[in-house]
Amino acid sequence: MRYSRIVFSMAGPFIFLLIVLGVACQTPAANKSRKSYSLVPDEHGMILKAPDGRVVFRYMTKKPKVTNLAANSVCCFHPLNTPSGERLTDLAPGDHHHHRGVFLAWHTMGFREKADFSSFGPLGPTYGWNISRGDFWGWGEFAPTKGRVINNREVKLVRANAEVAEMKIRNDWVTNEKVMMTETTSAKLREQDGVYVFDLDYKFTPVVDLILNHTAFGGFCVRARNDGESYYATRDGKVLLPDPHYSVPELNWPTANWYDYTIKLDNGKTIGCAVLDHPDNPPSTWHNPRYVWMVNPCIAAAGPFTVEKGDSLSLRYRLVVHDGPTPVDLLERLSNEWQTSSSAARFRLERDFVRLDNGKDLAGWKGNMRDWSVVHGGIHLHYKSPPSGGVLFSEKPHSDNVIIRMQFRATYAADSGVFVHGSQFQVRDYINSYPDTKKYAPSCKPPGVWNDLEFDITNGVAVVRLNGTVIERAWKIGTRANQGIGLQKEKADFDFRYIRLKEKK
Repeated sequence: MRYSRIVFSMAGPFIFLLIVLGVACQTPAANKSRKSYSLVPDEHGMILKAPDGRVVFRYMTKKPKVTNLAANSVCCFHPLNTPSGERLTDLAPGDHHHHRGVFLAWHTMGFREKADFSSFGPLGPTYGWNISRGDFWGWGEFAPTKGRVINNREVKLVRANAEVAEMKIRNDWVTNEKVMMTETTSAKLREQDGVYVFDLDYKFTPVVDLILNHTAFGGFCVRARNDGESYYATRDGKVLLPDPHYSVPELNWPTANWYDYTIKLDNGKTIGCAVLDHPDNPPSTWHNPRYVWMVNPCIAAAGPFTVEKGDSLSLRYRLVVHDGPTPVDLLERLSNEWQTSSSAARFRLERDFVRLDNGKDLAGWKGNMRDWSVVHGGIHLHYKSPPSGGVLFSEKPHSDNVIIRMQFRATYAADSGVFVHGSQFQVRDYINSYPDTKKYAPSCKPPGVWNDLEFDITNGVAVVRLNGTVIERAWKIGTRANQGIGLQKEKADFDFRYIRLKEKK
């Protein structure tokens, strides 16, 4: 409080005294309003506290001396509490002693580097690999856990005020005392509309090639409490699908913007947590078995996933931690907000182009709609075996003098097609797919990454470009002039987006 002038009179001393008291009375409230989130150490890691002193979570860096935890590492968020202070997560539960709060790890990993055969002489092998396998999840069923550990290097608060806290975490993934991969994680938390909004941005940089084997589960996981009656939900209500199975990736639940886990505890309170997937992540199916009480979007469920030396893998997830039942409307708003932080939100339609997909629903498309939906702003095919067949067509036709552009994203060994006036052009994971289109592989991006595809058509003959490289110089379109662009349903999950065209003048 500031005063620009004091008027003295016979009553002046009393007025002055009242002014001083007014300032003194305001000071504690002003100090309180300036309180912020804080990060304080304890014996097992670092605790994030809200401005009013509530414990939000602990980031664990040290394994307790006395614990049932079977995993070699912690490097997890536990406990993670709801805004009312109720603990959401579990550590080393009796059913899975290696589970630990909110964590990210894989149980079937390979670190691959070229082998050196120089000592073998001229008769030795000329080419080969050294592959170090590891299980950092802590299960030990398919890969060794001994000597595999995630070591924390740093946890620090980089920004904090009364509204938001942002942390930076650095970890090393070590095999037999050798660093195989570095991890940098940004953790940002705020309280909004009675929930915690917790954004996690992971970046993994392998020292050698990283291979994540095809598996139903692994990666980012929220392991929740199980002492009560629980359910899973999406925007359409409670999930009624059968439980996934740890050995059958095809039984995972389909790609979705979010899944929520809610439990009514034995003490009468209802709490929960939703995991919001990010559009820039590789496509995931969800391993959410009701008998394990976890939420796990798995990027390796569609097939093996490789990150080559020199590249990085970025994964982003938003947690919404709530008291009470699933807040569907709020989750939809927060999910839509989450979408706007993606590369999709930065797309700009080129001059004179007309976009055929709207990023929201399948309006403007016709045909066999079964297994097609819109997820993360793209037209998504959730493949079911055997395939139900059929093609999705745009309602808008085009001429035989037109430029057609789109992006597609294939899962491992996936196969689909784009129909232009009835003629099919194969689009697929060219790298891991069939021989007849292997010639396109050098221009193709790995599974889970978006590719740019263009048909530049003049008098019914197209120059086809994949990620800017010409892959066909004289591909002939079909003769069904009134038929719109078609998207094929054939093999494995597939995504299309930014489907647009420009008629040539």
